[in-house]
Amino acid sequence: MFHRLHFDRRLADGSTYRIRPSGPQDRELLIRCFDSLSPQARRLRFFTAKHALTPDDLDRFCGADGHDHIAFAAVRIDATGQESEPLGFARCLRLTPGGEVAEFSIATVDGIQGQGVGSALLSHLIPAAQRQGIRRFWFEVLAENAGMRRLARGLCGDAKWVGDGTLEYDCCLPESIPADRASWPKRAAACPVVTALPRCVPWYLSPASVVACCTATWRVSLDRYLAWNGTAANEDVGHRLAWGRPLTGRHWRDAA
Repeated sequence: MFHRLHFDRRLADGSTYRIRPSGPQDRELLIRCFDSLSPQARRLRFFTAKHALTPDDLDRFCGADGHDHIAFAAVRIDATGQESEPLGFARCLRLTPGGEVAEFSIATVDGIQGQGVGSALLSHLIPAAQRQGIRRFWFEVLAENAGMRRLARGLCGDAKWVGDGTLEYDCCLPESIPADRASWPKRAAACPVVTALPRCVPWYLSPASVVACCTATWRVSLDRYLAWNGTAANEDVGHRLAWGRPLTGRHWRDAA
């Protein structure tokens, strides 16, 4: 079932692309993605002037199992909903089986740079990795790779100079909101109370995940207020908040 999950998004030109798990079926797609990279993009990704993916490369990149090796693909889709061309891949591979640290890598084709495809891939890869017990991403980049250095700063990673123009990053993954709504706390009192708001929302997180945490504090205060003004109003408003339904002026009047 995991390989059937997908999420559709739009590029700046209005075309649609799909984010989905990647696996053994993507061998040809990986070759086409590599062929779409410029020589400079290949050098930044592989640290050398690489001209083609070897059979060993393809075996390794197509070996995602959803546990020790997790990978996602971004693929443009046509008007009929069929996949047409690869846009990028992101993956993490545990340094040791079952360990908490995974080597991270990402590549997007030159023509869609700056359109959010990389951040979309990362926004799916991070929670998938966390669900498997991965807590940190480790990776090396060339010092001249400004894009990956920006990404590392977004992950709050500390750079370590390892020589030969290479930087090493070890990034702790952020806490995430459970993807399954059924696992969310059912009562406001069970939610964590946020005492201070972050100065900025990391670019790789959905704003909804941060708003959800802040809403927990607001719910606690609201519940206390409504408790003083009638049980019926409290239950009505609480029910609508729990299911994400809008509150009308009548509900606020009833609560008051």
